[in-house]
Amino acid sequence: MLPVIKEFTAFPEIHVRLLLSDKILSLVDDHIDVAVRIGKLPDSSMIATGVGSVFRVGCASPTYLHARGRPLVPGDLATHDCIDMDSLPSEPAWTFAENGGSKSLRVAIRPRFSVNTADAAVEAALGGMGLAHVLSHQVTSAVVNQELELVLREYESPAIPVNVMYASQPSLPAKTRAFFISLWRS
Repeated sequence: MLPVIKEFTAFPEIHVRLLLSDKILSLVDDHIDVAVRIGKLPDSSMIATGVGSVFRVGCASPTYLHARGRPLVPGDLATHDCIDMDSLPSEPAWTFAENGGSKSLRVAIRPRFSVNTADAAVEAALGGMGLAHVLSHQVTSAVVNQELELVLREYESPAIPVNVMYASQPSLPAKTRAFFISLWRS
């Protein structure tokens, strides 16, 4: 989003407040003009435009994989250090796909380290603390730079939709229209 925001702030009268959260915030209650939501959207009065998709991927540092080996099937996670993301109060588990994505497979993990944000999980994986299960866009640069390696690729779940949303209103404010123009140019 930063390249879009940079172009958008070329307008001197525009001021941006960027909220980054792994939780769903209320656009109306939290005075948010535009939101990016990842995942299936519930029915609502919000207007949504699909802008892409991401995947949930398993990853670890080359150092960790060299020391502990590469998991070949999801069941191998039982012998690996896993970095969990805020699974309380439920049992920590990661979901994978079987049979080409037609069947979902939930695998219990025993986290060695638990965090409450994806950024912290990625940093822990970069530090060699274990395997993380995060969204593909969160590790793209680390994979390209060979700081992280993807694992269990053949078990990745189907694509997860990414949408840009805003509250339904009679007339879209000029700043929101200008933001969408910047978004589509990028």
